[in-house]
Amino acid sequence: MLEDSLSPSIRKRWRPKPQIGLRTLFVLITASAIGVQFFLMPLLRQRARDAMLQRIEEVGGKWVELKASPLSKRLLLSGEKVDDELVKNLAYQSRSFPELTQLDLFRTEVTDEGWEAITSYSDSLKHVVIFENQISEGAIEATEREREDLLIERRSPDSTAAKLALAPIPPAALVSLLAIGPEILVGAGDGRLHVLDSEGQQSRRVVSMHDDWLFDIALSPKGDRIATAGGDNQLAIWSYPDLERVTGLAAHDGDLHGVVWLDESHLATVSDDRSLSCWELSRTPTHDGSDAPHLVKLHSMVAHEEAIPRIRLSADRRMLVTASRDDRLIVWNVEDDFSLRKMATLNGHTDDCMDVQIDLAGKLAISVSYDGTMITWDLQTGDVLSRHELGKVRLFCLDVDWNHSVALAGTQAGIIELDWASGKLRSLPDQPFVSRILRSGNTVYTSDGFGGLIARNRRDLSHVACATFFEERHDHYSDDFFRAM
Repeated sequence: MLEDSLSPSIRKRWRPKPQIGLRTLFVLITASAIGVQFFLMPLLRQRARDAMLQRIEEVGGKWVELKASPLSKRLLLSGEKVDDELVKNLAYQSRSFPELTQLDLFRTEVTDEGWEAITSYSDSLKHVVIFENQISEGAIEATEREREDLLIERRSPDSTAAKLALAPIPPAALVSLLAIGPEILVGAGDGRLHVLDSEGQQSRRVVSMHDDWLFDIALSPKGDRIATAGGDNQLAIWSYPDLERVTGLAAHDGDLHGVVWLDESHLATVSDDRSLSCWELSRTPTHDGSDAPHLVKLHSMVAHEEAIPRIRLSADRRMLVTASRDDRLIVWNVEDDFSLRKMATLNGHTDDCMDVQIDLAGKLAISVSYDGTMITWDLQTGDVLSRHELGKVRLFCLDVDWNHSVALAGTQAGIIELDWASGKLRSLPDQPFVSRILRSGNTVYTSDGFGGLIARNRRDLSHVACATFFEERHDHYSDDFFRAM
């Protein structure tokens, strides 16, 4: 053998080195892959996220927490420094920002190129507000066709819209009112329910109900339960008067703005996700054997092209009217199986419809809009019976005294009273950002965006009593912003 004929020193150098086995090689490759996946990639993503956050801060971007669970945030990008490069980088790193569900582009330099990137890559993005950008209408329409899950809001170039784009409703806002006997129920922007006496002053109870705004409260026909609609997407049922939680669930993909009881065990809800849904409060045993009350979805549909801030029910509980930010109202018939059939679409407003009221006979409705008009409708024909221009103001809410032909509308400066029989208008600029109006007995309650509640004399609207919530809290999206309006 050749190896035997070699000297020991040469033989030692010549002898081939042992090779790495396939099993060892596989283990090394697997360990490397695990290291890359679980250690290196998260580190790189975190560094990319930190760099993106720093870039957002440099251009003056603002983050606003929308919901506590699941984590959801709104990002406002504004100004000339926001361009396609910034938005595209944000889109490509969208996996690092799973909490980003709403993006507002306010007077930026973003064009179709950046728009296509952010709407194509960001799957978690569910809501976009656009205001004076370089994005073409064709690109926006193409996105609307391709992504039905993405809500796109176009804001008109007026001063109020500009201010609203820069700040959301503050947590201190009182956004729902309901009178039950000697009590006034007040829902706030922080998700809490305040139970007051009939004078609107003495606090009887405070109950935490939602993780975000408590937008609406509805009393069941028997009066033993209330339903609440929250900005945390939750529909919740509570016993009354003890206010113990009966059941609840995430009913929509966006903020719930309205809820009504169709009967003792059926409800209808509307949301920012543009849908109208019908629910049954059921005691059918669940898969785990529990027969506790729980909510079951019976029907749901995309009812409007934009968010739906209000839903109203007729006195006989057979008809619904929804008011939407697509400038329209829709009349629905409640069928025997609680499905909802569209009866008429009411076209007449030129901006967001924010509230509507139905008369006791179910024949007339009155609506208010951001276009500053109050319209009376014939619900049988869908015709406009009268239109009243209340000025160059945005109208947020409405209350109607059908017996005396008087309507009250809330604005950013106070309330406007209309006697539609005579056409006489009266303005009371005595309360900022009136968010809800409630007429109960001889008192009219008006709530606002600062946690203020005023009890007024029903005849002359003079102040009877005032209450203020959140006195020790200051939110930088509230006082300075709303008082500037």
